Amino acid sequence: MEKIKRYRRGSRSGLQIFFRAILYTILCIALIAIGFFAAAYYSGYMG
Repeated sequence: MEKIKRYRRGSRSGLQIFFRAILYTILCIALIAIGFFAAAYYSGYMG
């Protein structure tokens, strides 16, 4: 158990936060893009 705690407190924590931030940014951009294309598709399809 102690080894896991020491591993998590290591220098990798910064990288983990960095990659998590990138992941959430990509997810947000993907959701916005999907919403935009869905709206454009439905407006073009129905109108």
